[in-house]
Amino acid sequence: MSTWHLECSACDARQPGDSLASVCPKCGQPWLVRYDSPWPARDAIGTRWDMWRYSAVMPVRDEEKPVSLGEGATPILDLPLLARELGVAQLWVKDEGLNPTASFKARGMSAAVTRAAALGVAGLVVPTAGNAGAALSAYGAAALDPEAKAAGSALTYPSVTIDITYTFTPFFLGGNVLGLPLTILPTTIHRRTVMRVL
Repeated sequence: MSTWHLECSACDARQPGDSLASVCPKCGQPWLVRYDSPWPARDAIGTRWDMWRYSAVMPVRDEEKPVSLGEGATPILDLPLLARELGVAQLWVKDEGLNPTASFKARGMSAAVTRAAALGVAGLVVPTAGNAGAALSAYGAAALDPEAKAAGSALTYPSVTIDITYTFTPFFLGGNVLGLPLTILPTTIHRRTVMRVL
């Protein structure tokens, strides 16, 4: 089993790895995961074919069930014509559009919703221009219904968008908007997508 703690990326602050966290309360910078347990053996890689095959090296507890729609394992494509045009020997591009929510946001939201569910967070909010909100809606729906599958566009999942006319930055601030419990991610933005997660 992995054990870890959080260290501030800019100052000497630390906090337990299983605590609700966003940014350092001392300086406002992001936390970094630091492992206390030895690095797992190579054979700890799982047999599933998504990002969770690497759960042994991710900050999750052994008993946590990943909230997954099959994200990860997207192809890396060789683009020789573009490489030649750019004057480089070889150019490879990772096609994240093949993730269940059609963007790289699927990986982060899968991990974030997995940890949020394990920590008993009642709701989630994310600043978004589209992809993050769609991914949060999809993974929030999957957390509510583990049998859920991504269907075409993640925008088919239930979410509520609210306009905020002021800004705030606290994280895991308890509250209730339109009857949905919510958590606020650290940012200063005026539009957020809310997804209820129980």
